[in-house]
Amino acid sequence: MESWLQKAARYKVYARRNFEMGAYDLACFLAQQSAELLLKAALVREAGARPMTHGLYEMAKRLSMIKNVEIGEGVALCAKALE
Repeated sequence: MESWLQKAARYKVYARRNFEMGAYDLACFLAQQSAELLLKAALVREAGARPMTHGLYEMAKRLSMIKNVEIGEGVALCAKALE
């Protein structure tokens, strides 16, 4: 799980750099990868099992059910847009 967190942090940095250079498609891809790794790490920590999906919204929804919290509308829209 630690390597997922390290990769997520690295991908976030790469996404920001690519965004600043105007490589928006690559920035979006890297941001999605970073979010996916963070959500997977959180689900492994909270549920003890690795999710078998790449869907950000689905993982966020599972995590919200486990933690008994609502997914914010903005988070839901962004998660769906990055799928």
